[in-house]
Amino acid sequence: MFNSNQSFFLKYFLFIYFALSLAIGLILNLFFIQERDAQVLINQANEKSYVELQKLTISQHLQGAIADLIFLSSLNELNFDYLSKPKSIRFLSKEYLEFLRNQKVYDQIRFLDRTGMEVVRVNFNEGNPEIVPENQLQSKANRYYFKETINLQRGQVYVSPFDLNVDNGQIERPIKPMIRFATPIFNQLGEKIGIVVLNYSGNELLNYINHEDFTKLGNIMLLNSEGYWLKSPNLEDEWGFMFSKKKDRTFRNQFPKAWQKINVSYSGQVETDRGLFTFITTYPILDNYQPQQIDPNPSESPSFTNYKSYYWKIVSHIPPDVLRENLAQLAEEMIRLYLMLLILVAIGSFFAAWAIVQRHKVQKKLRKSEAYLRSAYAKDRIKSAVSSQIRNSLELNEILKTSVEKIRELLKIDRCTFSWYCPNIDPPSWEVVQEAKTYRVDSVLGIYPIVDLGAFGKKLLNLETVQVDNVEILSDLDIKNLFLDLGFRSILMLPIQTRSRKLGLLTCGHCCNIRPWSHEDLELLTGVVEQLAIALEQAELYHESNANAAIAQNQAKQLQETLKKLQEAQTQLVQSEKMFSLGKMVAGVAHEINNPVSFIYGNLVHADEYAEQLFSTLDLYQKHYPNPNSEIENHIEEIELDFLKQDLPDLFRSMKTGAVRIRDIVESLRNFSRLDESEMKLVDLHEGIESTLSILQSRLTDCSNHQLKIDLVKQYGKISAVECHASQVNQVFMNIINNAIDVLESQGRNLPDEANRRLPTIVISTEQINSDFVTVTISDTGPGIPDRVREHIFDPFFTTKPVGQGTGLGLFISYDIIVQKHNGSLECISTPGQGTKFIINLPLHPAREFSTIEPSKSS
Repeated sequence: MFNSNQSFFLKYFLFIYFALSLAIGLILNLFFIQERDAQVLINQANEKSYVELQKLTISQHLQGAIADLIFLSSLNELNFDYLSKPKSIRFLSKEYLEFLRNQKVYDQIRFLDRTGMEVVRVNFNEGNPEIVPENQLQSKANRYYFKETINLQRGQVYVSPFDLNVDNGQIERPIKPMIRFATPIFNQLGEKIGIVVLNYSGNELLNYINHEDFTKLGNIMLLNSEGYWLKSPNLEDEWGFMFSKKKDRTFRNQFPKAWQKINVSYSGQVETDRGLFTFITTYPILDNYQPQQIDPNPSESPSFTNYKSYYWKIVSHIPPDVLRENLAQLAEEMIRLYLMLLILVAIGSFFAAWAIVQRHKVQKKLRKSEAYLRSAYAKDRIKSAVSSQIRNSLELNEILKTSVEKIRELLKIDRCTFSWYCPNIDPPSWEVVQEAKTYRVDSVLGIYPIVDLGAFGKKLLNLETVQVDNVEILSDLDIKNLFLDLGFRSILMLPIQTRSRKLGLLTCGHCCNIRPWSHEDLELLTGVVEQLAIALEQAELYHESNANAAIAQNQAKQLQETLKKLQEAQTQLVQSEKMFSLGKMVAGVAHEINNPVSFIYGNLVHADEYAEQLFSTLDLYQKHYPNPNSEIENHIEEIELDFLKQDLPDLFRSMKTGAVRIRDIVESLRNFSRLDESEMKLVDLHEGIESTLSILQSRLTDCSNHQLKIDLVKQYGKISAVECHASQVNQVFMNIINNAIDVLESQGRNLPDEANRRLPTIVISTEQINSDFVTVTISDTGPGIPDRVREHIFDPFFTTKPVGQGTGLGLFISYDIIVQKHNGSLECISTPGQGTKFIINLPLHPAREFSTIEPSKSS
């Protein structure tokens, strides 16, 4: 086929192939770069979330240890000066022993007197706690944690550096990572009588650091301020500062470029030739202490000078080979796509070069027939002009209208029409949709059954041209009468089939007189019909592309909406799971505590009665035997009988008050969790508010600086029971009241002393506004919320709290619970300087439709 034009074909093929290959390669390269950058950003975001989660894990563990230390320091045996008596020491030892049996994250509990001598020590002993005998107790007067703690004030807590446990001057084997928590103890006279030391097992903390599997790319590390590993993927690198042979084994020495930035920055990311490092700083003291617990002028210690210099670095490291492997798959996909496109380009280039060769052959033939072309030049120019005007538009009706007008002008005929074949109507017919005519003839727009055309109709369906030079000489009278009734004297019909197999018909007719159709006319119309067919094909493609684009846009919009719903559902599922776990734990704890508390409370009355009977018996003995022997007198003096008779009733009353308080808290926790009410039930909202306030009681009565107290005002109206998910509605109350307390605490710390004298207030009011809705209003006297912030407070992950203190989900979840799940509304009304008010409108029966309340996100 290409014997005479082989070199010509090869030249065009190679030119087209390499040009298209280069263009496609450049486009795919740009696309790969964009995808690679997006993957890098995703990896960086995942690693940031990873290290922030580890910081939160560390903070939660240390807060729990501080809470346990405060509990141990509040034991009665320490609050009263009983420690000089062996009986009290034994009782305290048993309390410590029982504590270690239940709290398995601690290695040791000790009480040291004011001289540093151990009075009580209980060891965890690998899960079998034991009390250390008196002859094995040691003096810790020279240990840095004793020196630091004995100088603290009431309520202050000391946290030691994170290191390995040392016993008798040697590192204990196997090694025990340890953090020591200590606080001073005061007697009733305010005299400092010693300290309580709680040894927290660091292995528990280190095991939890890498517990959550956010990503499989990074290796998590924990470093101290000097760059030594507290946790490392390589166990041999850990605790280098504790061993003389490992002093040089530090992160700083192994990754010097990364350490330069990590050491001087709070958080961030740095990428070197050693990989990607994502880091954040955690201050074990500053992050977990309340402001009143930090001594502003701490004394010098062997490990650090103040709480700001004592910090850890949480670092996630992705090695370079992992980063390269992560992007290798994307590159492989791009290469496969490029190879497939090269094959398609080769095929396309082949046909394009073949078309060019064919065009070249045609051009050679055209040059040979130049004489013929000159004779047809005029008509060709007219045909080209018509074709150009037809193909300039992609609108189907415009193409057809232009076609019939230009053809009528070209041939100077009376009428030109275009019809579509309609096979789906009964009977099948031709519908004339466009017409160009002279003013002397009538319009023929309309529908004409194909059966009326007889044999001509069959020819048209077979894509054959129908030419009638003189209608009057037709032998078929029905067709002859039809044409004459329509005004035709001469008629020429050319069928057109589009790419979609749709059948059209171009009809040219002369009405005033007979017009014989010449060969040139037929050839010209055939060329125009070919161009018209191409124009119709382009119009169909254009309309199909528009329809596909509209479908694609609609699908993209649906995908965006679906993605948004999925994100909201994911956020709700995470929060619901957290609240379910919390509620399950709270309900379990409440159930377990309720029985022993009831037992204690029920027996306190009998114990008090028995004690009174014993004391009355003693009084009778003293009355009838006023002069007991010396042994009885010595025993009475030794046990301080008078003090015991005076103090024991007070002790029973204190225990009864405590038991009542515990019982109330248990009841509040059970009411708050309401795990047994997963379905909607009728609920007293006042009971849910009271349960929430009971849980938050300590924050309302004793805030962070021991000076700020929040006044709580309740304005309860008479309301009906509401059908709702009780635990979810309690969660909304908890979120809003907790936020109000945070705002008032922050305001109390930032305002001068004169402003602190104004009592901050939270007002909770309820009312039933009509027969369908109940309103709960929670307002505070805080600084208020600016409009630019208030517009976004219900958005997911939007928070104004510092990093690590707020998730941005509380109000978002609250809005979803009230509006989406209970068909209510949640509004925020706030003016800067005048406080904030949250208005909750709940329908008594959420399943009904109401029109009186329009839910809104802000007001």
